[in-house]
Amino acid sequence: KGTTLRFRAYLENFSDNYSAGWTDISYMGRAEKFHRYESFDRDISFGFTVVADNPKHLTTMYEKLNLLASSLAPTYTSQGYMTGNLHRLTIGNYVTDLYGIIKGINYEVTDDTPYDIDQKVPMYIKVSGIKFTPIHNFRPEYKKPFISYS
Repeated sequence: KGTTLRFRAYLENFSDNYSAGWTDISYMGRAEKFHRYESFDRDISFGFTVVADNPKHLTTMYEKLNLLASSLAPTYTSQGYMTGNLHRLTIGNYVTDLYGIIKGINYEVTDDTPYDIDQKVPMYIKVSGIKFTPIHNFRPEYKKPFISYS
């Protein structure tokens, strides 16, 4: 079950960040520190601009943007407990069907954005600051591919 959102958009920026967590350990009688590996982390950040090239597409564009923003709010179970929402990200062939969580998003209307006169809304919305933390369906390890390229 789920909802698919496909945006007709211009990709503005994209970064795929990997990091390792290390702890420094000091021993008496040794000047240098030793290091112990503790963790691995990955986050993907990106932004895009959605454009309604004619007034007919405005309603669909805003429905999708509202649904994307609301997916960061909780879903409540029948018992009243709140749960977060998982997302699945695809950007070309680089990232395909990657599960994860979105930690942030920002919508911006720039000064040069044209407005639809009848509906009094901007026809371009810049979506930025998307912070996506993947949940891999494999164990991340050395020589394991993280990027789709086929």
